Amino acid sequence: MLIEKIKLEISWEEAQTKLSTEERWKSTKLTLERKRELFREFMFDLHKLKLKQYKQLLHEKIGLNYEINRYDAQHIMQSDPRYQGVQEKDREEIYNNYVAFVFEQMDIELNRYLHETDLITKDSPTEGEEFKELIRKLNVDVRCSRLSKFPDKRDKLIRSRIKSLKNSFDKQRKGRKEGKKDDGNGVGGRDVDNYIDN
Repeated sequence: MLIEKIKLEISWEEAQTKLSTEERWKSTKLTLERKRELFREFMFDLHKLKLKQYKQLLHEKIGLNYEINRYDAQHIMQSDPRYQGVQEKDREEIYNNYVAFVFEQMDIELNRYLHETDLITKDSPTEGEEFKELIRKLNVDVRCSRLSKFPDKRDKLIRSRIKSLKNSFDKQRKGRKEGKKDDGNGVGGRDVDNYIDN
């Protein structure tokens, strides 16, 4: 009955008023305290559902677009019931967390690309014009070019990959057999479904 009648987050008093005309509400043998407890549990679950739906909306409308600001995003989403079903303070917190998630995903995607591409080797340059030329070549892929507005972050990831390849080569050359070979699978992180569900 709560699912049928209550779609928005409301207070216990408002719920009592709304449900007081319902025969099922009146006829149930539950005590008022038990009804209140069930209502609180329902509202908690409803709140979690609304937050999850808002996260899904962000993903659908914004995707991995790091350039959009909160107010433009708000304009794009404000007519959607999933947007309206969440309080402003929750929307702001979720949006900020989503932006952090987007940047994390951009790092992960670039890292994957750096593990896949043949453009980077243990001998790749890490400074000067040759490094800039390497970046120009890497920017052909959107996973790298997307970070062009954040060159320090991008360059750090590229240099880290080159260093990793050098270290791996040095270990193999010296005959050490520590850990696994670098097979290009050293990329982790959350995926969108995990973000939405948390």
